[in-house]
Amino acid sequence: VVYPPLPRGWNPGDMEGTSRSNEAVVRAYRIPGVREAGWTLADLQAAHNAGSGGKDGDRAGARLKSDLLGLVRRVEEQQFAWPFREPVDTNEVRDYLDIVKDPIDLSTMERRVRRGDWYKGRRMLFSDMMRMVNNCKLYNDSASPYYECAVGLEKFLPSIFPEFS
Repeated sequence: VVYPPLPRGWNPGDMEGTSRSNEAVVRAYRIPGVREAGWTLADLQAAHNAGSGGKDGDRAGARLKSDLLGLVRRVEEQQFAWPFREPVDTNEVRDYLDIVKDPIDLSTMERRVRRGDWYKGRRMLFSDMMRMVNNCKLYNDSASPYYECAVGLEKFLPSIFPEFS
């Protein structure tokens, strides 16, 4: 199925709005696969702001947010991402915080990106990704599947952060 293009200069708003621009967002949001791919109305707004309208600072922030969300999603899609999707359950892994002093996971990173006030650039997200790798390697035995996933992530990161490899 091919849907008609969104009108130039569309401006996402709330789902209940009746303006022409809001209708375009609703159309975009209803395209099969958009929600399933993880897009939210806020993401559509950010993508729009990155491409047109708004102040330069707003556009730059929206562009960064869209870029960083895309990077987090790329990692989440990988087969080795499963141990990193949610925080370690310290009720089950009681000594985790004794060993890992600064835990991080993909859901925390995504929440920080969406909030928009944490990451000031790609390097900060890359640093958190590497911290996640290092935490996993620190806590787990090198023969464990968790450690192997950390190695997989570490090998993958240069493909999405070539500027830091």
